[in-house]
Amino acid sequence: MNYLKVYCNLIRKAERRTPPEGYTEKHHTFPKSIFGKNNRIVLLTGREHYIAHALLEKAFIKRYGLKDKRTIKMTYAHNGMKGNGGYINSYLYESARNRLSNNVTGENNPFYGKFHDEITRKKMSENGKGKKMPPRTEEYKKMLSERMKNRIISEETKIKMSESKKGSIPWNKGKKGVQVPWNKGKKKIS
Repeated sequence: MNYLKVYCNLIRKAERRTPPEGYTEKHHTFPKSIFGKNNRIVLLTGREHYIAHALLEKAFIKRYGLKDKRTIKMTYAHNGMKGNGGYINSYLYESARNRLSNNVTGENNPFYGKFHDEITRKKMSENGKGKKMPPRTEEYKKMLSERMKNRIISEETKIKMSESKKGSIPWNKGKKGVQVPWNKGKKKIS
């Protein structure tokens, strides 16, 4: 199958028609990650946009191979489309995720076996200085536990919690911190 030809037909069709009503997405006809800034933008429906990225990925795999930088960029772009929570064809999703995984693990990773030089490490260190990390002190832990103790639970929520507990087996029969040995638990379950 000629994926590039199908992609071009899709783009030509979108360029010739009046913009569709409803949800649309802007798509760079020539991907910015490869061709740089360009003003050739077309409006596609969400489905067309997803298909366009799938076709671009397939075309680049066929033309340049799996390990080429351009193909990897298209794989990232295609995978990025899946992060929005919409419906995804399982076959396309699985195959794209597998390719992405293969591209970033082991020797396929462009940074594999390389290290940052001293200057880069110092820059990274300087960038991190002054940024506040969340406190991990005992005070912080106490403050969190106090929040949990003082939380307000509505009567409706209390009723729902009570209903969900009814019918469950009281393993420790009200004794806090007492664990029932496994074989006694098995007898109660049976």
